[in-house]
Amino acid sequence: MTFMYVELFNYRDAWRNEGPEKRTAFLEWVSAQSSSLPDEKFEVVGFGMNDPETDKRAPYDFFCVFKFADQESLDMTFAAIAASDWYRYFDQVNLSGPIRQPAEMHLIWQTLGEPNQNQASGQSGKCS
Repeated sequence: MTFMYVELFNYRDAWRNEGPEKRTAFLEWVSAQSSSLPDEKFEVVGFGMNDPETDKRAPYDFFCVFKFADQESLDMTFAAIAASDWYRYFDQVNLSGPIRQPAEMHLIWQTLGEPNQNQASGQSGKCS
């Protein structure tokens, strides 16, 4: 089962207060850590900046979108992020879950399904 993972984040003062050399070194370290997952387990869909003119814009300036081959790879990424200083430097919220087909999501919405443990197992239909 393939999982989608989305990060939304803003700079924290700690990031703004670091010098350019320290920021560069940290980002190089993060990039090196990211390469520890095999390519077949992890795909960078894209990175971006949230357009100020976005309709109903989320209050975050940056985003990253990833695909993971399985829950284990996603969990490894959560642990690696938590172990780094990333959250000290960036105010971040995350979205994640198995990728589903539109018809399946329509059924979930129609029946007022909500995320719970059934989501991780990939069961179809109502989540609650």
